[in-house]
Amino acid sequence: YYWYALGVFCALKFLLFCAYMIDLFTRPIVNEAGLKHALKARSLSKPRMPPDESGARQLWPVSTNLMKEVVAGVGTQLQFNFQAAVIVWALAVAVAWALLAYFVDDALFILGTRRAKTARQNCILVAWGFETQHRLMWTKVDFMIVLYITTFFLCMALGVYQLRIFQKTDQANSTHKDFAARIR
Repeated sequence: YYWYALGVFCALKFLLFCAYMIDLFTRPIVNEAGLKHALKARSLSKPRMPPDESGARQLWPVSTNLMKEVVAGVGTQLQFNFQAAVIVWALAVAVAWALLAYFVDDALFILGTRRAKTARQNCILVAWGFETQHRLMWTKVDFMIVLYITTFFLCMALGVYQLRIFQKTDQANSTHKDFAARIR
């Protein structure tokens, strides 16, 4: 029943959001000059590519690889590299667990997910789960140890990689710190 309540709650929030958006779009514009100024400022704040032969600065295309291209500073590039690393790490962990379960015992896939219809089936299921969990505990512990150590070293490697990207980008581009004076 919790899922139904959550579904009703989300549907109500969506309907309220739609009603609010309809209200916003049907309101009259009371400050035309302010709206034009705001839209111009918004357009000018969009990141643009370096000038082409004619001197025009086009918007960056949506297909720009923000892990390789410096669009809004090196921080954005490092952030997207980090996001890619987290996604690859999560997929690697899922694949590693699936391979471990496939090659060791497929009970690792279903442990804790079975349901019983009667009290007798529940007792049998609990006994099976208890025995299977204790029999396969070594796989979970070993997986977590290997995962922890591997994650630690990969985080260190990512940190070094990110530092090298920052240093390379900082050498290639002029930034605010190149023009700042340090006062002691």
